[in-house]
Amino acid sequence: PYTTLFRSEKIRAAEARAPAVLQPPPEQSAWLQTTEWVRYLQGHNLEAAARLINLPRSSEPEPDLVSILDSFDRLVEQARDSVLQGKINAFDQQHINSFLRSGSRTSKASDRPLAYKLKEGTYRKYKKTWKQMLCLVFRMVHLERQPALHCLLTSAQSAALDAVACAARVIVQRQELEPSEELGEDERQSQQRTLDSTCLRFCISLLDHRLMGDIYDSVVIGFLAVLGIDTAREGFQEATTYTPHLSGLIKISQMLVLQRAVTAAEEGETEYPAQMIETMQDRFMAYGSRSPINWAQKLRVYGKKIRDSTTSLGYIVWSDDGQKLDYKGLELSMSGLKQFVRQQVEFAQDRLQQLLLIHIEETREDVVPSLRLQDLKDDPSLN
Repeated sequence: PYTTLFRSEKIRAAEARAPAVLQPPPEQSAWLQTTEWVRYLQGHNLEAAARLINLPRSSEPEPDLVSILDSFDRLVEQARDSVLQGKINAFDQQHINSFLRSGSRTSKASDRPLAYKLKEGTYRKYKKTWKQMLCLVFRMVHLERQPALHCLLTSAQSAALDAVACAARVIVQRQELEPSEELGEDERQSQQRTLDSTCLRFCISLLDHRLMGDIYDSVVIGFLAVLGIDTAREGFQEATTYTPHLSGLIKISQMLVLQRAVTAAEEGETEYPAQMIETMQDRFMAYGSRSPINWAQKLRVYGKKIRDSTTSLGYIVWSDDGQKLDYKGLELSMSGLKQFVRQQVEFAQDRLQQLLLIHIEETREDVVPSLRLQDLKDDPSLN
């Protein structure tokens, strides 16, 4: 207890010396007023806060955290397999996709089952959002790294965090102690199953947080604020670019809930996955549940309204003389464009010369038809 108190005092002292980058701006957009990001991060170094959610890099080894993230990847794959194998029936898929409490009948209900057949690239993006959140919780809460942002973990969340950290440490220690020896397959799989089980319970515990006081008591909502930091602008992301992160958080949360229900049925905690799904849906996945996911749903709906009513800025900007254009920072001149086209035509002609097997005594002009670029014009009347 003394060591923990001493470390906490050191963190607070260091935080007090850190530059207070974020100060309340004189005016805030409706989006920032709704998210309350400024209130939560006021007085903290935004760049330092943003580093808490960076994925691990090889230059700064974090083996325990890497093990947890690897376990998370396996969990999502297990959830996808569970749906594909029919362990979650159509009724349960529809229920988890409706965000309604059991027995509710409103116009919000969706008759469509959960969309889980996403592209691999989409899954990678969605998983990244969750993995960034796990990075923040592990570093800020378990390792007590700065900045010490406000959060109040429930007793279940604290116990689950300790369990998953301990399971990851067991695997890493065995790898460090016996680098030249292969673990027995049974032992390796047993340790992996333990880590996966504790990781799944930890993820579910983060979602299961009833918010009766400050919404930022939830570390999930605190993470959403850190995720909104735009370090390049020393500010925050706009709603138009932020809502995909919310979609990723919600989608993967649905998959984790389904997998938790499947494992509960397999381990005898409940007779059918549907029973566990209904329980978790009512507690923290439904509209009006006062949970982190309910907050993410509200932000996503509001963000989409802003996005749909906002005129997107163009990316192409022409110079006053019409001889240069800029596209997302890439500058291109008309003379450069002409040179590029000329080079491509010459390249095509050289390839044609090879393909048409022009004899060494023949000239290309006699065999390959000439091409007048000025004749390549679009005539809308012919469409």
